[in-house]
Amino acid sequence: MSLGQIVRFLILLLDRGNIDLCFRERARWHALFYQLKFSLTPETPSVLQSIFFEWDGPSPVCRELDVYLNDFCWTGCVECYSPSFSDHQLSKGVAAIWAREYSRLTEEQKKFLEEVALKKAQEEFTRTAAV
Repeated sequence: MSLGQIVRFLILLLDRGNIDLCFRERARWHALFYQLKFSLTPETPSVLQSIFFEWDGPSPVCRELDVYLNDFCWTGCVECYSPSFSDHQLSKGVAAIWAREYSRLTEEQKKFLEEVALKKAQEEFTRTAAV
C-alpha cells in the first residue's frame, strides 16, 4: 500500500464515521502519521517507515503528506461547505470509488487501517480538538 492509498482510505474511514477530517489544521495529520510511522504492528505498511519528517517548527511535518492533503482539496475529492473552510467532507462520488478500491484490500491492510490508523486518528483528532 502506498502513502497516497493510506491517506485516501483513512479519509474514507473518517468520513464514514462522521469524524472531522481536520484539513484546516494539518498539524494533526502530521502528528498522526508521525505516530503511524512508529506503530510497530505486523500490519504496518513498510512505506510508513520511509516517510521523512522535518522538525523546523514545533511539530513534525511530512512534505509528501502535505502534497496529498492539498491535492485532495484542489481536485475536489474533499469538499468544503463552510465559508470558514472548517467543514470538510469527502465527495459522494469519490467516496463510492474509494469504497470499491477499499473492498479489494487484503484483510491485513484493512486491519491496519481500521484498528491502528483509524483508532490513532480518532485519538489524535479528538485530543487536539479539546486543547
